Amino acid sequence: ALFFAECAELLANLQEHLGGLREAVEAGEGFDPEVVNAAFRAVHSVKGGAAAFAFDQLTDFAHEFETVMDQCRSGNLSLNNELTGTLLRAGDVMELLVESASVNETLNDPLVDRILADLASAMGGDLVVSSETSPSPSKEADEAALGTAEGAETHCYDINISPDEQFLESGHDPIKLLT
Repeated sequence: ALFFAECAELLANLQEHLGGLREAVEAGEGFDPEVVNAAFRAVHSVKGGAAAFAFDQLTDFAHEFETVMDQCRSGNLSLNNELTGTLLRAGDVMELLVESASVNETLNDPLVDRILADLASAMGGDLVVSSETSPSPSKEADEAALGTAEGAETHCYDINISPDEQFLESGHDPIKLLT
């Protein structure tokens, strides 16, 4: 419950920041780079929490969204009307994905793939354009670093952590259990 409340707040802030960026772009004004950073952090925070709770569809979408936001904040992608529109729609999709995750469902909406395609287009087609779960390059790099790449001996462990309601309500961070 706490995760979803935090997501609602983060996504409201995200939409506010993206709306401000769009207004600045439409007016032909410069924009505050800190607004881009704040939007990036919102997407990054939702992604991190979603990953901690194994909401794979939300995590994967947020990863692609975050990649585009990172390119914007580093100056490798220029914000224009088309891109800010795509980012706002991506924020809307994240809200839908959070809703779906809150009821433990997968969102089967072609809008997800359409926005992923728009994000990929903004990056010159470098993103994985599918809402299907697939390993990202960072996961492959993690496997190589951990020695779990093809041919390496692996061990599997099944760890279940089931905190009671009071654990989360009291403000504990479940991510810290994993570190």
